Amino acid sequence: MVLQKQGRIANPLHSQVNLHTDITFFQNEIIQFLLSIALFLVLANFLLLGYFIRPTEDILVFHYNVYFGVDLQGAWWQLYLLPSAGLFFFLIHSLLAYFFYEKQERIATYILLFFSNILSLGLIIAVAGVVFINY
Repeated sequence: MVLQKQGRIANPLHSQVNLHTDITFFQNEIIQFLLSIALFLVLANFLLLGYFIRPTEDILVFHYNVYFGVDLQGAWWQLYLLPSAGLFFFLIHSLLAYFFYEKQERIATYILLFFSNILSLGLIIAVAGVVFINY
């Protein structure tokens, strides 16, 4: 189905509207959804630790192994390194996603933000395990 238009051949499969340049990074609905979930998960990590782990002089258990028992211990404030690492990776993934979005690499943007959510979900599981051991 080729149309003749003013001496040029027009292809009807090519639209006249560029779908990608009109939408900015923060206006994209998929990116808004992925960023809001990732931000919620990072915030949930901090809130989970803040609610259950209080400042104390006692040594807290960070890791328990069935074969060896307790194999990692530390101060209460060291537990906050886990959600802080999650926040750091969220920020790095978001900056890289913005960079890729500006370079018209939409799939790379979505993959980065999706795996930022997977990473945050894994950190929530780890934080929940530490809270369960110490509570």
